[in-house]
Amino acid sequence: MGSARLAAKRGVDAVARAERDVQRQAERIRELFLAAAVTAASAEEQIAETVALGCRLVGCEAGAVFELDRAVDDESPVPERLCRLGLGTEGTLALDDLQGLPYIAADDDGKPSGFVAYIGAPIMVRGVVVGTLNFATKQQREEPFSETDRDLVQLISALIGSAIDRRRSRERLRRLAYFDTLTGLPNRVQFVERLRETVTGIVSAGERRRLAVVFLDLDHFKEINDTFGHGRGDAVLSVVGERLRERVGDRGMVARMSGDEFAVLLERGPDLEEVDAFAESLRAAIDAPIVIGGYEQYATASIGVSIYPEDGTDAETLVKHADVAMYRAKEKGRNFVQFYTPVLNAAMTTRLQQEKALRKALARSEFLVYYQPQFELATGKLFGIEALVRWHHPKLGLIRPDLFIPNAESSSVIVLIGELVMEMACQQLVKWQRRGLPELRVSVNLSARQFHETDLLKRARSVLESTGLDPQTLEFEITESVAMDDAERSTEIMRTLRDVGIRFCLDDFGTSYSSLGYLKSFPIDTLKIDQSFVRDIMTEQDDATIVRTVIAMAHNLGLDVCAEGTETEDQLNFLRQNTCDRVQGYFYSRPVPPEEFERFVDDALAAKQPAQSEAGSAV
Repeated sequence: MGSARLAAKRGVDAVARAERDVQRQAERIRELFLAAAVTAASAEEQIAETVALGCRLVGCEAGAVFELDRAVDDESPVPERLCRLGLGTEGTLALDDLQGLPYIAADDDGKPSGFVAYIGAPIMVRGVVVGTLNFATKQQREEPFSETDRDLVQLISALIGSAIDRRRSRERLRRLAYFDTLTGLPNRVQFVERLRETVTGIVSAGERRRLAVVFLDLDHFKEINDTFGHGRGDAVLSVVGERLRERVGDRGMVARMSGDEFAVLLERGPDLEEVDAFAESLRAAIDAPIVIGGYEQYATASIGVSIYPEDGTDAETLVKHADVAMYRAKEKGRNFVQFYTPVLNAAMTTRLQQEKALRKALARSEFLVYYQPQFELATGKLFGIEALVRWHHPKLGLIRPDLFIPNAESSSVIVLIGELVMEMACQQLVKWQRRGLPELRVSVNLSARQFHETDLLKRARSVLESTGLDPQTLEFEITESVAMDDAERSTEIMRTLRDVGIRFCLDDFGTSYSSLGYLKSFPIDTLKIDQSFVRDIMTEQDDATIVRTVIAMAHNLGLDVCAEGTETEDQLNFLRQNTCDRVQGYFYSRPVPPEEFERFVDDALAAKQPAQSEAGSAV
């Protein structure tokens, strides 16, 4: 009977102990969740408080979270080698006696750590082990770690995993909000905030030092994307971003503002000469060949600079003025460094106001097309017309092209105007053909943006199909500088359009840099001699020689020659004697609206000879 009573007593004790364990575990879990529920702290604070509470609940004096993607804290209460034990564990690892395990019991320097017991568990985030939760003690435990201790550590690990996930989500959101995903550089938001904080700090401290804001925009970057694809373009941006980061170092901050635009903040009070030298070094860094996939790619940058406090005393003004200077650098020919001046701001304000007015003019159909005739010198017959845009403002009347074309060319408005002129000119020529006017060729001028930065072939085909115009009667005029800007790509564009039947004329020949090698390879039909040479051929021997030489050279290359700006009969006779093919100018007619051109042609046909309008001032 004695053994039976003993067994019964043991059973009762076991039940009582189990009830106590359940009750104790329930209290510990309740305390853990209450602490988590009332903590309105950051994820870092919640992790620290949870680990501290866990130490007390499992009876350990040291607790630590070890994360695989973070450097180990030198002051971590649990050595890293002890923390790594839980990485390969499913569930919880409990070691009640570390005395016989010197490797485990040693700290990271190999010295005895003094810990005698350890319990830990892996931390999971979205099904992936990201680290471990670890508790250890230097005091001999009265009882071994129980199953409830193991379960509690797993629960604490889950709570900390949730906090880490919340922290990582916040960090991802912050990265999306403050960093560029392609280059890893700070973005515009972070750049402006940093600039604003820096300026505020200077003012608060009463310091007198300069800051420099440097804006960089890659020249013709769209052509890289269009020619080689966005993958190559992204690679170029990444290389440029890394080069800028290396060049700036700890002198300040570099950011990708948008697209192909970067910005640098120099914070160490540089003088103007230092800023200029630094900006030039950035330009040179971008200038160096970029090797991608075994091929060399080249890029240049237009750079604008603003200085605090001379050019602005707040972040927004400094950014705006650096941007203004950068656009001026582009206007000066690109691959150039430009410092901000107040004159630039006034010019930019005027340009933006006129760009807005030009867009309104497009919407209100205020643009007109005037036509100037071209004549064959050998026969005296009307050969063709050049289409020239005019802006008829409802209040200001007819505005001269030189007053609005330059501003239109500095924005995308010029593309819209160019496409409108092409469409209107083609429509008008078809109308005249149906009316019975002589067969003519219409010349349409293309801006650099329209030629290089748009799908010109697609747009030209669309206009030809919608109007029914024969492509052989359409001629595009581009200037020498436009053609020579990326001559190889210019040749490719011209060839695709020549395949359709459209002709090309090289306008203003001789006014820009010339390359006879490229001239020979360009698929052009006509050279147009600039009026600046024609104007003085009767009084300036050099101009006369140039005109003779251009005519002879063009004919040797199989090209026709048109001389613009012909105003006198002496000029006409000189050009005829030197076998120039065609002329246009005030000797015959100024540019006129369609209805006046029709009367001009009717009069010429009635008289069976070229008509001559009254000469007037340039429009």
